Amino acid sequence: MRIFLFSFVFILGTPLFSLAQKNAMPIDRWNNFTISFLDNSPDQVKRAALDTFKTEFSEWLEESISYNQKYDQLKNISRIEAPDNSFRIFSFHVLFNDGHYENFGFTQFLDKKTKEIHVAELIDNKPEYKLVETKNYGKNQWYGATYYSIV
Repeated sequence: MRIFLFSFVFILGTPLFSLAQKNAMPIDRWNNFTISFLDNSPDQVKRAALDTFKTEFSEWLEESISYNQKYDQLKNISRIEAPDNSFRIFSFHVLFNDGHYENFGFTQFLDKKTKEIHVAELIDNKPEYKLVETKNYGKNQWYGATYYSIV
């Protein structure tokens, strides 16, 4: 009977444990990814880490619990909020071994009417731009950079 009870608790407890883990922000895991974006790892390793990080991070940002997080312990990622707290931008770059770098980012905002969180991945199209200071661009036409403030 004890073995049955232990097995029953273990089987039921496993999904609950994984559900609790989903609500926990994996800062250490993400910091390991972002550190690898700047080290001397082969570019293939950086690209694989980048793909995994972007998937995990964007999925996390879509969770309702993510909007109230401060992200103070997240390294190598710029995090800024609009002065009216209507949205935030996460931006970062990856340094490749030939010396070039690429920028990546996400925006996150909460629709106050529907209470729905919206996340958009920012696509760096920097080489195509001229007159970036005087024109508005969308998420697929982002002038990739690491942002530190909103003016």
